[in-house]
Amino acid sequence: MYGLEYFPFLIFIWALYFYMKSLLRDFILWCLLIFVYYCGRLTLLFYFGSDSIGLIGSKWILTSFRFDVMTAAHLILPTAILSFFGLFFGEGKFLERLKRGYFSFILGFSIFLSVLNVVFFSEYKSQFNQWILGIFYDDFAAIMLTIIKSYPITLILAGVFFIVVLSRAVSKFVFKRTAAVPAFKSRYSKFAALALAVPLFLLCMRGGKIEGKPLSNKDAVISDSAFLNNLIPTSAYCIRHELKTHFEFLSFDDSLEYFETSSAQIPSVLTDVFGCENPKSIDDALARRAGGALIKSKPPHIFLIIAESHSAWPLYEKYIGRNLMPQTLAIANSSLRSLHTLSAGICTVDSVTSILGGVPFAMLSASCVGNYPKDFSIAKYAKALGYKTRFFCEVSLDWCNIAQFTSSIGFDQNFGGDIMSDEYSHHAWGVPDREFFQYISGVNYDSPTLNVILTGSNHPPYDVDLKAEGCPNKIDSPMENKVQHFWYADKQIGDFVAKMRERFPDAIFIITGDHCARLNPEYLGNEFENRMCVPLIFAGKPIEDANLVMEAPCASHMDIIPTLIELIAPAGFEYKAWGTPLFKAERIAPAANPYAVYYNGVLYNPATKGCPQAARDALNRLMALSYWRAVNGPEFAKAKAPAKN
Repeated sequence: MYGLEYFPFLIFIWALYFYMKSLLRDFILWCLLIFVYYCGRLTLLFYFGSDSIGLIGSKWILTSFRFDVMTAAHLILPTAILSFFGLFFGEGKFLERLKRGYFSFILGFSIFLSVLNVVFFSEYKSQFNQWILGIFYDDFAAIMLTIIKSYPITLILAGVFFIVVLSRAVSKFVFKRTAAVPAFKSRYSKFAALALAVPLFLLCMRGGKIEGKPLSNKDAVISDSAFLNNLIPTSAYCIRHELKTHFEFLSFDDSLEYFETSSAQIPSVLTDVFGCENPKSIDDALARRAGGALIKSKPPHIFLIIAESHSAWPLYEKYIGRNLMPQTLAIANSSLRSLHTLSAGICTVDSVTSILGGVPFAMLSASCVGNYPKDFSIAKYAKALGYKTRFFCEVSLDWCNIAQFTSSIGFDQNFGGDIMSDEYSHHAWGVPDREFFQYISGVNYDSPTLNVILTGSNHPPYDVDLKAEGCPNKIDSPMENKVQHFWYADKQIGDFVAKMRERFPDAIFIITGDHCARLNPEYLGNEFENRMCVPLIFAGKPIEDANLVMEAPCASHMDIIPTLIELIAPAGFEYKAWGTPLFKAERIAPAANPYAVYYNGVLYNPATKGCPQAARDALNRLMALSYWRAVNGPEFAKAKAPAKN
């Protein structure tokens, strides 16, 4: 049962009782919005996944329709309230102008949103998701410059103008053709219309569900196709869901429900995940002692390169022949590594802050947490081991308040792209990788250092002149120009590592990606790992000398800190960590992020029906612990004192 068994009858009743000018116009707007959002969905289906059409069943069609019905009902709520008001107090000219203006606005807005969603999907391979929050937290000027360089702005503005004209013309036509429709005269007929219309309207706002919670994202997980499941909610619903979830998390009230956990369950969940019996606090379960340095001598310098969009798939045997990341591949072949590493998040700031702060990303960016934990910071442990800590990024240090964050968790120095090169002002996202690494090569290395390096050239608007840089690969399309930015970024990383290895033979190099690239060349398969995994590489002469060249089957960004500490720290060194060293045969906690989980060695997508419940539970438990630790600290929830009589 899809909750639609009453719809034919109710729509008939609605149409019958909306034979009143004002309510009829609402009904027409409702139908138009359903049409707009369903057309938007079909556009995504035919344009991005026509090969999935054969997988569509009746449940997908009807569930999609329910989301359209629900979205349309929410959007016409203001004009419906005006209609109910006018039912008893009359419909004056002002009320009609107000309703007509809203009719035109919400229709145009919905058309614009559906079109924008197609553009968003082409970039992010998803309907509106958390990337939309970049409007609030990312570099807005860089985003706008990227859009200007990547898309035909004149055509976009012309399209917006056309949508405005079209929506105004449609509203004018509807209001003109319904002008002669009579209004209810008797009070009884008005109450009868209200008695039938309101319950129907509320049912539509619930997506056709009579009992339980209204229709939600969980109801869209109906197949093993993440693509088809993603298309079920409307674009407007997706935006509302992201904003609602984000601001609910900011309130820190009952957000554990998102992970199907309660505060009272935290101790038992901690035991389930980390195997610590009767833990006194979260940190009690995460406390560890180093077993003793696995490399022969303390490395003079450590370089942690977090490369923009540095996906793992170009390193897989199936794609090696495309020569996209030959330098990284050569480094990986003589390293301690995992080529199946889940990034902490799917956007840069979420992954970077989790890597550096040492706490898994749990749907809440570090910049939103007032007192972000410092107990797991890579800077804290590096300084305890005698290293000066430095953070380098190609963009301005104002980006997402990154300098404030890194300073708060213990970094000694921060370097932004605006001080590195004159090239900074010529690019949307700062200094190109070549100039960036040149600057880093020239800074002072008199004392032992941990250097965190965040690159940025493998990113829209993909404006590196690849031929001028000597790219040997064929570039025969705009998509391939984007893909070949892998080669440029990889070359700069490889050249830098080679140069610094020559200067500091005993240095350690850690290479990973902030997240996967959002590119979809025709030859790239649909494997979930291609969309989620980045490499995690620990390289350098000390790794080779210690016979640690090996590959872990799976990993996460949370494994960076414990791996590094176990490599270089003396026996008994105390630290706290969420991950597992790469060389360990068994993981402590699952490799996971909010969008994927490795469970029993298999990568699962929780947005598909085929994800086992046990894998979902493992993911939710880890995320609940991370959220609790970031927001509430290490202690468990205290029981409320009984009320006094």
